[in-house]
Amino acid sequence: MPISTKTGGDYTLCWEDIVNESEHLALILDQDGAELVRENVNGNCQTILLEPGDYEVQLFNDNKSEDVLPVFIQYRSDDEMLAKHSPSQSFLDKVLRTISFIDGSSESHAQTTQDNNFLIFITTWSCPGCDLSGVDFSEIFYGADLFLIDLAGADLTGATMNVTMWNATITDVSGEGITMDGSDFAESFFSGSDFSNATITNVDFLGVGLRGVKFNNSAMQSNDFHGADMGPDDDDQITNFDNAILDGSSFVFAFNVKEACFTGASMQNVDLSNLDLATAGLFTGADLTSANLSGANLSGVAMLEVIFVNTDFTNADLSDFICLGCDFTGADFTGANTDGAEGIE
Repeated sequence: MPISTKTGGDYTLCWEDIVNESEHLALILDQDGAELVRENVNGNCQTILLEPGDYEVQLFNDNKSEDVLPVFIQYRSDDEMLAKHSPSQSFLDKVLRTISFIDGSSESHAQTTQDNNFLIFITTWSCPGCDLSGVDFSEIFYGADLFLIDLAGADLTGATMNVTMWNATITDVSGEGITMDGSDFAESFFSGSDFSNATITNVDFLGVGLRGVKFNNSAMQSNDFHGADMGPDDDDQITNFDNAILDGSSFVFAFNVKEACFTGASMQNVDLSNLDLATAGLFTGADLTSANLSGANLSGVAMLEVIFVNTDFTNADLSDFICLGCDFTGADFTGANTDGAEGIE
């Protein structure tokens, strides 16, 4: 099974099983197939310096005991702990029995609260209310599929969650400044969380519960909100995209979009087609240049100072729609119902 390291560094390979007689074996090979390290289950952990590049892990199970996986531990030069499960189709189809923290650097490592909480997380897949601020989950679980994760109420301030599939409860989280790129959160729950001032790009929010989430002032280009729920949460807090950059994102088939707030947002080339957007002031001060509002409903509401340059309103319902100080230069109203509309010249 292939593994890669972009930064290189000291890695420690450990494999423990509660069955003392286990005879599992793990090998790390270089690109030419040469053996670099051999780790026997319940043996001494092996530390190796890996240069940036591609390697192969070979795992041999004795078929006599539970099917457990080895763990890689790395300490970077900034003393931040990283750990990786060995490659598998799903991290949750295996059970990590025990884990040892091994210092792979020449200097001692002082464990922090985040280290201890991270240990709880990777051994239980649950750490509600934990301080995991600044943790780089993309280094830990790059390309992994994680299911039934519980991080409700956790502190994820400044964390990184890139290129991972998450099926998770991430409700009521403090996640200001978080980075998410290329991840898949399909069918997860984010309700009540604060992801303001974040960088969230190329993320799949398919069917995600986003009720009451704060995304204000975040960079959120090219996300897919297909089927996501953006209604208010149980405390009547609205989903907030104020001043967010949502360029290139899709809201197709999203629920309760009209209950959210997009004041001052950049929404160029956003797909809002066939949605009910009939809420007064929904897009106040927003930039919807070249957005797709074909088939959308904006009937009977008023908006202020919205940029609709080159926006597609084909077959939209704009009856009795009022837009003061708005710019409709180059907008396409083919087939749209504009009866009683004002300010759309």
